[in-house]
Amino acid sequence: NVLQGGGGGGEGDGLNTQLEQLAKDILGKDFFDKVVTEYSDWLSKSGSALSADDRATHEKAIQTYKDLVEALQEQQKVKDDKLGEEAEKAAQAKVDEKYGLVTDLGALPDDVQ
Repeated sequence: NVLQGGGGGGEGDGLNTQLEQLAKDILGKDFFDKVVTEYSDWLSKSGSALSADDRATHEKAIQTYKDLVEALQEQQKVKDDKLGEEAEKAAQAKVDEKYGLVTDLGALPDDVQ
């Protein structure tokens, strides 16, 4: 994924970073919690109509969303517990990584909104 290359280099383009941060804040834990729930429901309803490969792909995608929710929960805990800047940076890096993986998944199935 081209966008993820380089790591620290992208900070100069403030606006993109701000927009991405805004998206993360708006699409916070509750949003992704809801995605996990609805996506899982959708898969259990439609799963039988899918090929094994497709089902595996969707299961992996749901797990990716769950990982992001966990990272967001962890990040919140680090902030609440005031574990300091290093811990917050580490938590943020983990969220960014999981968020990148979610972004790579592309669109959700049409019935999941």
